[in-house]
Amino acid sequence: MHEISGLLAAAPGVTAVYAMLRWTALAGLVVVTGAAVCACVCRPDGPSAVALRRVLGAGLAAGWAAGLVLLLLPGPLSPAGVRTRAGLLLALGAAWLLARRALAAPDARLARRIATTAGAAATAVLAAGIWYIGELPVGAPFILPLAAAETAQLAATAVWLGGTVALAAMLIAERDAAQALTAARRFAPAGVVCLHLLMATVNMEAWQSIGKAPTLLATGYGQLLLAQIGALTLLLALDALARACASRDTAAAPSVTKPAHRVVLHRTLAAQLAVGAALFLIAGPIPLITADLPIPPQG
Repeated sequence: MHEISGLLAAAPGVTAVYAMLRWTALAGLVVVTGAAVCACVCRPDGPSAVALRRVLGAGLAAGWAAGLVLLLLPGPLSPAGVRTRAGLLLALGAAWLLARRALAAPDARLARRIATTAGAAATAVLAAGIWYIGELPVGAPFILPLAAAETAQLAATAVWLGGTVALAAMLIAERDAAQALTAARRFAPAGVVCLHLLMATVNMEAWQSIGKAPTLLATGYGQLLLAQIGALTLLLALDALARACASRDTAAAPSVTKPAHRVVLHRTLAAQLAVGAALFLIAGPIPLITADLPIPPQG
């Protein structure tokens, strides 16, 4: 049973409101933490920095507004649920502050850049862990390997998807092609790491939770995991294409940069965002249904 299942059963109309607020809060988490990592890694300046500040502000406003309403929503929220939602709001605020610090000093020393980037990444993991604990159904067993995999999965999704949203906003706002492509090149390693981490955790999650291949097709949870694996495979291919286009452009002199390469880069980023949004919608229900899974025998 979920922590507000009694409320939902008593008032079915609240279900849609709660679902909308939950998705809004999760979207705020993704955008703020991903954009914070993007700000620390890319260190944009000029129009790119302005666009990134707007993305951060929109994500923070959405996350805080939805989180506060969820806190105030009448119903039998457990004390643990209140604490996790409050912790999520604090984590979002910390990520926003780290991003603002990075944007305020794009030419800071290497040690400071490393510190802010590490802080933003750690905040993304913390926010993901808080979200997972808050979404775990009341009475569900806490399985450490599964919890670690799902926390890493959500953190990687937030860094990659939120960072890609921020990067797309920067590329649209930045008129200097060289600076825009430099930002894309700087974020590329973090994106690749996150996508591979997502693929690894989804496969580990499937083995840990279900254990047998036929069960993947026989359960809704297994089908969600298979859909995630398919989406991630497509994302890895699109990411490779985007990095190839960025490499061709940055290797050429500005005067001979081919517009076609930038068009392909923008289209692949748009495709990645579309697939990433679908992956976000697929992954969202998973923490709510894991309690109904049979625990595979150990040993």
